[in-house]
Amino acid sequence: MIEITCWAPTRQEAIAFMQAVAIATVDAKTGEIVPIAEVVIHPTRPDETIAIVDVPAVMDGMMVLKPATLVPGWHWNMKFHGSSAARLTKPTPEGGWLPEHDVFDRSLIRELVEQRTSLSPSWIASAEDKIPPGYAVNNVRAFDPALIATRANIWQ
Repeated sequence: MIEITCWAPTRQEAIAFMQAVAIATVDAKTGEIVPIAEVVIHPTRPDETIAIVDVPAVMDGMMVLKPATLVPGWHWNMKFHGSSAARLTKPTPEGGWLPEHDVFDRSLIRELVEQRTSLSPSWIASAEDKIPPGYAVNNVRAFDPALIATRANIWQ
């Protein structure tokens, strides 16, 4: 299983990316994201969202003194399994993987994106950025879920 966490400025940009790399499409009637590859995607429905809290709310008992602020954009998770995961997994080097290697070092995800979009993913990392560092193509960033300190959305 290969798990990736992603971010795009909008749901529409996320969908365009998933369609460009042949991971998913959209059901024209329901607007639901439908996987093409062996991948579980969350969220899939237009009314679902993953809210990422930037600054927690300030409370006084049950009264909200200052509402929480959220990290803007559309956040989603993908979990590749079966033959998709097998095709995306690099062979384990002799001696195994070093602990600091992330999901991008152990997989062919960058190569898949480059092959299907003709764009080379670039590494983006900034201390001021609300999105974890990762590889980006056309405003869409993919990053290793291990970089999220306090995950609110964990696969069951």
